[in-house]
Amino acid sequence: MHSASIPTTDHPDLAAPTHARQRVIGHVAAAQPGPCLLCIGAMHGNEPAGVAALMSVISTLTGGAGVELQRGDIHAYVGNTRALQAGRRQVDADMNRIWLRSARKRLDSAVDAERGDSLNPPGSGEGMNSEGRDQIELYRALQAAIDQARGPVYVVDLHTTSSPSCPFIVLGDTLRNRKFARVLPVPLVLGLEEQIDGTLQEFMTASGHVAIGYEGGQHDAHESVAHHEAAVWLLMASLGMVGPTAPARQKHTESLTVLRQASSRMPPVMQIDSRLALKPGDAFELARRFRNFESVQKRQPLATMNGKSLTASHAGRIILPLLQAQGSDGYFLGRDIRPAWLTLSTLMRTIGADEILHLLPGVRKHPDREETLIVDPSIARWWSAELFHLLGYRVRRRQGSVMIVSRRNHGGTLGR
Repeated sequence: MHSASIPTTDHPDLAAPTHARQRVIGHVAAAQPGPCLLCIGAMHGNEPAGVAALMSVISTLTGGAGVELQRGDIHAYVGNTRALQAGRRQVDADMNRIWLRSARKRLDSAVDAERGDSLNPPGSGEGMNSEGRDQIELYRALQAAIDQARGPVYVVDLHTTSSPSCPFIVLGDTLRNRKFARVLPVPLVLGLEEQIDGTLQEFMTASGHVAIGYEGGQHDAHESVAHHEAAVWLLMASLGMVGPTAPARQKHTESLTVLRQASSRMPPVMQIDSRLALKPGDAFELARRFRNFESVQKRQPLATMNGKSLTASHAGRIILPLLQAQGSDGYFLGRDIRPAWLTLSTLMRTIGADEILHLLPGVRKHPDREETLIVDPSIARWWSAELFHLLGYRVRRRQGSVMIVSRRNHGGTLGR
């Protein structure tokens, strides 16, 4: 069984109003139960590549090309329909910063009200801004798919960048998310979820699902569509959703080749250390048009903001430099991580080492805050920010002579 709401085309201009206001790109259901893969494109309206890719995937699965869904369901959605129609990142607010835990009650009420007979149900759009309405409409669609799922739910949120970039992955750092993400031969960027709040993938992880954010390349780059398509095919294959036909095997091989070539010169793992946050009215300008992940040196000029020169605090990489008018992140600063650390942290979490850190000398639990530790570096001489990061903790701030580190509770799963 399948449905496809948006017509097939190779690389459509998805800013066109005739396509943009349709929420559902398509749904394909296999005869056998299995994983439920939820794919969202254009959470930002100036990022149409994910929608184009999802249209192509649905078309291939339903078009008799010999690549069929064997198990489970794939659902494909447009995230921010109104901003996509306007060809803008956002209309009133950043739709990928409003998925806060405090919003869950309001969103659930909207879903419940839709099933009732209220004349003016919560979330009907009355008094809401554009992204608020899109959020409720998308949440209703996602929740309906989750309610009908015939297996575990996986979520991939497809994005692109304003700066030239290879594809890469961001995620809430749980072992389940890591396992899902590492199927894709592209860089993994850790720590973004600790720098910003309210992303869809974080919201879905906190709901108990496996969820990742995937950046396919630059907004207007033709290859970004191919990068998104390749990622979706590889994720479906890893979940055993696609039948073992010759065309499916060829699609798998082609997808691996596309992503390996796109990311061949990049480190496999990076970590974000800091973020330059922008407020409405800030006069921000990059020192030049940086590429995403470009190497920078300590004290290198990066940008000016409100007349003040900003330089790199340490040698590393500039990540997601802002090359567009809308956005609240000027840039992030990060660095490479040795893959061996990731392997070690996986082992330590598996055996529960992250749960006994507070028993070590110089480390104690915060008396008032859950999942927060107080570290005294003068006692805990073994202390390493990198070690805490890879166990799911982030350094929040220095308080006198001690460091405050914490981690987020992803739907009760923590780092697992």
